[in-house]
Amino acid sequence: MYRKVLAAVNEHLNSEVAARYAMHLARAAGAKLFLYSVRQPGQTEAAFELARDAAQRLQHRAREIDIDAECLFETGDPVEKIRAIVLAEGIDLVFTATRREDVKHRIIRGGTTARRLLPGLPCSVALVRVVHMGRTHPREILVALKKQIDHIPERSEFTALLAKAFEARVHLFHVTRPVKKFFHGEMHLTPVEWEEKVPPDMSRFI
Repeated sequence: MYRKVLAAVNEHLNSEVAARYAMHLARAAGAKLFLYSVRQPGQTEAAFELARDAAQRLQHRAREIDIDAECLFETGDPVEKIRAIVLAEGIDLVFTATRREDVKHRIIRGGTTARRLLPGLPCSVALVRVVHMGRTHPREILVALKKQIDHIPERSEFTALLAKAFEARVHLFHVTRPVKKFFHGEMHLTPVEWEEKVPPDMSRFI
């Protein structure tokens, strides 16, 4: 499913960490990795040089572990440039680092590149919030599942590839509402009863 993966790299360390997630997933999928850095208007030469160094460092590491990796550098609006290369190269998945504010607000209203990428790209986008800089190899992956899930094949493959890339265990998490009985009020299902009532979308994901 994933043949080409792009990681957006800037001068900040969290983007390099996010790109390492992209690198490991690309390896697990046998995909080509694009390391893409865009110099924004007003960005200093020193800042862009940090981004360039990070991309080249990642490319070197990717090639050491037999990943076909390519560095690309542009000048302009990051979202517009990333959209252009996604269309030109047929990118399947874009990785970008996100900040706490992006996750907290959840509503995409412009502002950061990560927020603007979600509605602006014709491909899937993986937002990586870096909490611990030293923990770049997750061993436990928690997947929260809703009753209704869209894009099930891709979501399940993405999860499986991450688990494969890091040799991690996957934990599926779903919250059910208690069953209401007229005389007995709320009643919680036992694990066996819950298993019999697993929503169809969740069964397909599993």
